[in-house]
Amino acid sequence: TTPNFKGNPNLVPELAWSLDLGYERYVPQGGFWGANVYLRKIRNVVLQSLTQDSSGTWFRIPYNNGQAQVMGLELEAKGRLRDHWPAAPQIAWRAASSFNHSRVDNIPGPRNVLAQQPRQSTTLGLDHTLPPSGWSWGLTWVRESADWVRTTAELSQKNTGKRQWDVYAQKDLGKGRSWRVSVLNVSQPDLISQSVYDGPSLRQSQYERFRQGRSLRLALDWPL
Repeated sequence: TTPNFKGNPNLVPELAWSLDLGYERYVPQGGFWGANVYLRKIRNVVLQSLTQDSSGTWFRIPYNNGQAQVMGLELEAKGRLRDHWPAAPQIAWRAASSFNHSRVDNIPGPRNVLAQQPRQSTTLGLDHTLPPSGWSWGLTWVRESADWVRTTAELSQKNTGKRQWDVYAQKDLGKGRSWRVSVLNVSQPDLISQSVYDGPSLRQSQYERFRQGRSLRLALDWPL
């Protein structure tokens, strides 16, 4: 469950064909909503094998493993509260969500999906402008699902998923100048990682919890 890593000089690039179908609608006041569906077929998909050498050391090695199929639905919308409620403050809203499904042909199921792709993700945000003062502030919430993934026939892993709040405040100084302070990962949820190896002569599981911290960013935008 905690192998070393070794490179593979014989890797060849992944090749894929894709089909996308989208619909977008723009509202005169600046609103937008759209939907997109996609289908991709990948050849020579790059995965991570798990092997043990003669000394008993375990290694992860990238390799090409046949074909994989990916499909999904993406939804996006944004607008202003005043478009629906004239007396509302100057608040703009935005939302996006995606639903993904994949299948790797040469890995037995269930959960034989691509490890780097969350099954579902959602982003919500609000931006509030205070015109007389030149100030604005906003927040963003991001969620990604935590899913079990079978990376080899013997090894299954559960990704950590994501739950994150970000907030910011910005001051407009005029002439394209502004400064901005942002606080990322306000709620600081712990990241949890799980893995299970179930081989012919060995079964091992691992559970890890990682403590996160907040990040503070200060930015000054001053065109020259």
